[in-house]
Amino acid sequence: MAAIPRFYQSISLAVIAALMGCTGNANVLQTEYVEGVVTLDGVPVEGATVEFVPVIEDQGATANGYTDSSGLYHLTVLAPGEGKEAEFAGGTLPGEYQIAVRKAVTGPTPASSSRQVVAKKTYIVPKKYDNPRDSGLTATVEAGKNTIPLELQSK
Repeated sequence: MAAIPRFYQSISLAVIAALMGCTGNANVLQTEYVEGVVTLDGVPVEGATVEFVPVIEDQGATANGYTDSSGLYHLTVLAPGEGKEAEFAGGTLPGEYQIAVRKAVTGPTPASSSRQVVAKKTYIVPKKYDNPRDSGLTATVEAGKNTIPLELQSK
């Protein structure tokens, strides 16, 4: 097996080092960590979608999270990639946000006037929390770790 000349080894190492130093960081937003627990009438909500939308467009970044079995969510924002692949970043940008929380199931329901089956959407989290602009839920994301509980009411 022939030995690789030292010149080519040096060039290969330089290229690898350059690539390692340039991977991915250009597209990742400098975000702040956001988490919290979603409850409905004091009970944790599993499997809900949480969406933070900036109150003022371009002053923040829309971010989403999903609740686990204890109602805990962590926000993630999609960093835009200019001609490159976008990357996910934890949290969101500092700013004022309106919030939506969604959880619904769709199931068959017999139609009253025929034998057709019609899909019916049943809201687990009340529909009033479905639209961030109308939900009444707001929060301020600040520098550092943010814990933002979302205490929802069914009535």
